[in-house]
Amino acid sequence: MLTHPAELRIPLYHHVLIPRTTVKPDDPLARVITLHDVLKVMMSTHREERQSGDRSPRWVMRPYRPSDEEHISIVARLLDELCVPWPARTDPAHDALPGDDVMLAHLTRHAIVLSPLAKLYLSGLGDAGPGPRSLAGRHAAAMRLILAARTAQGAEPLSRETPELPKGVRPHHLLDIAWLERWLAPPDDDDDPYRS
Repeated sequence: MLTHPAELRIPLYHHVLIPRTTVKPDDPLARVITLHDVLKVMMSTHREERQSGDRSPRWVMRPYRPSDEEHISIVARLLDELCVPWPARTDPAHDALPGDDVMLAHLTRHAIVLSPLAKLYLSGLGDAGPGPRSLAGRHAAAMRLILAARTAQGAEPLSRETPELPKGVRPHHLLDIAWLERWLAPPDDDDDPYRS
């Protein structure tokens, strides 16, 4: 018999064995996803796209998993890479935006918490517009919201969730998805393709 069933996640699908209605800070399964976590996955997705040579505008916001499989939800891609359970096609969260109450309830059931900046970034991906968009376009739209929040609230919230910007990188550079690598995974100086 299981001694602590409330503390178990189902491998592969990342669902908790006993769904939550709230997530307490001391919940041993609680996972907080920060802006840094989301941006690292976005950087990885950009690398894969760059290596494949396919930069077609194929990233939709919703539904989470389109039935035609022609277009991929950017939110599904990022959260899947972060090991967040997918909502079922019958779940209202399947067609919700990241900041919508039904999506937040889905995350809560699985003991997942988005930091305010992570939630802002994921929601901001939709500001690029409906329908298929480029990865770079979705990222730029989301970063505009993050930089606006940085301007409104000061640099502290951003600096709590992300590493310090390297020398020579200004916040507006981060609108270009290629600069994420320089920020989050800086190459050796000799290999730096973005050095000016």
